Amino acid sequence: MIRLAGFSIVALFLTSCSTSDVKPTPPSGPIKTDAGGAPGYHHGLDKSKFSTGANRHNVYEYGFVKVVGSEGTFAVDARNGLAVAIPNATKTSKPATRWYTHEPDEHNRVVLDYFAAAGIPRTQVGGVHATTSMAASAKGEQSSSAPQQVVGYQSVLERKAGDIPVIDSIAWARINDKGEVLAEWVYWPAIPGKIVEDAKRLQAV
Repeated sequence: MIRLAGFSIVALFLTSCSTSDVKPTPPSGPIKTDAGGAPGYHHGLDKSKFSTGANRHNVYEYGFVKVVGSEGTFAVDARNGLAVAIPNATKTSKPATRWYTHEPDEHNRVVLDYFAAAGIPRTQVGGVHATTSMAASAKGEQSSSAPQQVVGYQSVLERKAGDIPVIDSIAWARINDKGEVLAEWVYWPAIPGKIVEDAKRLQAV
């Protein structure tokens, strides 16, 4: 099993001020590695189906290069390439609204096709599973007994390098019925050949 360096995000999406000299977020593309390794993938706004909305501007804050708009923020960690997209609170102010009305398996398929078209190698995807988002709507004393309903899913890609699971790599997205990405998180770094070989030896023990 391969474990890569973890990451932490502190106050990632706090209100910030833009500056005129902030560089744009880097584009999507492959990340090279050495012989025997597993190439990575960097996710950029150019291949993302997430909409930041109008009044877009670039911001650099807490080590993240961001594109901030009226509908949401797309941010890339300048240190490790982690890409995160989240909507503004005003865009998800109606929790009872359904994002996705089809089956979770269909959501998994659409998300896998989306990331594969963007650049994640299908050969590195060991599986896809959906997590469920629930919501309830009520007023006053009804809040404790309000029934919950499924409003959508998050489909998570499980990464592998050959037969070795890479548990610290992740790509997940939440989409709606139109195929628009409502939120996503992508961390798919290159893995050196030595790490892959070491993991194979440990697996064989």
